[in-house]
Amino acid sequence: MYLVSSVLQNRIIAMDSKEGIVSKVKDDDYYKRKYKLLRKTVIEIVHQNAALSSEIGRTEDKVNTIKLERKYLMKKLMQYEKPKISSLKSSKSKDNPKSKSKLPKSKKGQNSKGESNTDNAPVVIKVKPINVDQSGRPIFPIELGSLSIYSIGEIIHDRPQYHNNQFIFPVGYCSTRLCGSSQHQQCLYTCKILEDGRSPRFEISPEDAPETIFQSHDIADAYSRFQNDLGSKLHDLSDMDAHDFFGLSQPTVQNLIQSLPGAFRCAGYIWKKIEVVLPGNSGVKSRVKSRVRQSDINIEALEKWARDT
Repeated sequence: MYLVSSVLQNRIIAMDSKEGIVSKVKDDDYYKRKYKLLRKTVIEIVHQNAALSSEIGRTEDKVNTIKLERKYLMKKLMQYEKPKISSLKSSKSKDNPKSKSKLPKSKKGQNSKGESNTDNAPVVIKVKPINVDQSGRPIFPIELGSLSIYSIGEIIHDRPQYHNNQFIFPVGYCSTRLCGSSQHQQCLYTCKILEDGRSPRFEISPEDAPETIFQSHDIADAYSRFQNDLGSKLHDLSDMDAHDFFGLSQPTVQNLIQSLPGAFRCAGYIWKKIEVVLPGNSGVKSRVKSRVRQSDINIEALEKWARDT
């Protein structure tokens, strides 16, 4: 009897151990499935996070592009809608009836003293269009007779020495001019404007002697040094000043510089009204067409530039 009970007890223990092993295997399978599911979920979340991060980056780029477009369009709007001095004076005279009653009537085109008002009218400088790419950017070099422009540079508007009331000196500006005389061969001279602390550095170097550099923080001084050394041999420089030699007084160059970002923020600079006129056209219609086709105010070119960037 005792033997039978021990055998039964051993069988019961064996069955319990088997059931424990089976339950343990089932628990392992359950946790393995759960681990795989959690691992898959984590991988999906990581991928979604990466996609969202890239989308946020693209959105930030679009916002920055839109900000640049807004500044660009605002600058062009202020350039073409800038109030005239004569209109401001007339508005002041209307606001002050006493001053208006004291002024005698004048003829059309004359002021109260009988003088012509043409001096007060802003002078419109007309220039020919230049070659631009599909996005509206100018194609360099720009050939303007003996002057060639290879880079227009960038404007530093927060340093007073980098502009004055007549000219803006963009950093990175580079031009070449071909000069010579009947006794000497023509030589190519490279003009550069470089950043050098508070003031720009102006450089002039001949192509046949690139190690010879005439430089100064004043454009007139750099040109004077160049003239003292080589200017007497070149008859082409008789009617040129420093700004003419560098090409900064060229209307096409001035139009390009005024189209750069930061040009309108140069304090004290007197803005020049420049119109691009297509060849073979004249009158108001041509000016309107030139404004529509002009690359720097063409909305289609601007949109394409925004897509490319």
